[in-house]
Amino acid sequence: MTSPPTPEAAWSAATGVFLLLLLGSGVCLFVPRYRKRFATLVALVPLIFLPAYWGAWVWALLVAGLTTGAAWEMASLGRNWPQPPGHRAGLIGLLPLAIHLHALCFTAVSVLLTLRRPRMLLLILMPGLSFSCLVVLRDQPQGFSKLVFLLMVVQLGEVAALLGGGVWGNRPLAPRVSPGKTREGAFCGLLGSGVAGLLFGGPLAYPGSQLLLVSLVLGLVAQAGDLLASALKRSVGLKDFGRLLPGHGGILDRFDGYLTAAPLSVLLL
Repeated sequence: MTSPPTPEAAWSAATGVFLLLLLGSGVCLFVPRYRKRFATLVALVPLIFLPAYWGAWVWALLVAGLTTGAAWEMASLGRNWPQPPGHRAGLIGLLPLAIHLHALCFTAVSVLLTLRRPRMLLLILMPGLSFSCLVVLRDQPQGFSKLVFLLMVVQLGEVAALLGGGVWGNRPLAPRVSPGKTREGAFCGLLGSGVAGLLFGGPLAYPGSQLLLVSLVLGLVAQAGDLLASALKRSVGLKDFGRLLPGHGGILDRFDGYLTAAPLSVLLL
């Protein structure tokens, strides 16, 4: 059962959106090449936060749409496989809805069918089950507060990494995997995630030390998910997963941090 947001949680989300847009404006000011990226982020904010606020099937439906698109993008990695996934990738988008409706039988059957084709397991484990954890998190008690915490930790971490890397970045982080990422940007991103956790973890009523630790772990894991997605693209010679989102690329290019951070958040929050 989806719990309704408290006024404190709603205010926290509104503050987070304002801060996210403010920092994004700073990125545009100091690193002009990210202006198109920021414009896309502005358009995505209401499309993400309003369904997250409403919860229930509205949020599950949005996540299902994102998962379907992400599964199709992941399927592009298998274009040289002996048995390309093809239209079956779109079925992965039903997982978030099935989990929200507690249709565990459907989920189990989907996984078993996928195991018959081991290469399709990548489609289930990455966009399928990972994004479904966003539905699981929202359906928990204090679900909206937990979801806002996760969104802010990951998004503010990404914005801080862009700003820090664009202004101070000199030393490459993983040049063979993602040439544009720097150590300075990664450090600023981790710092941004930590600050976001302290600012937006209030409604969860956790001790400050616990909020800081959880936010740093989630921020670090989100960066690892970003690098993992980059490594997958490089392995097949792709620069982006798609072209749906200007300045970002595909759905997975924008939400790759949640591939790893979303499942862990269910365990930690």
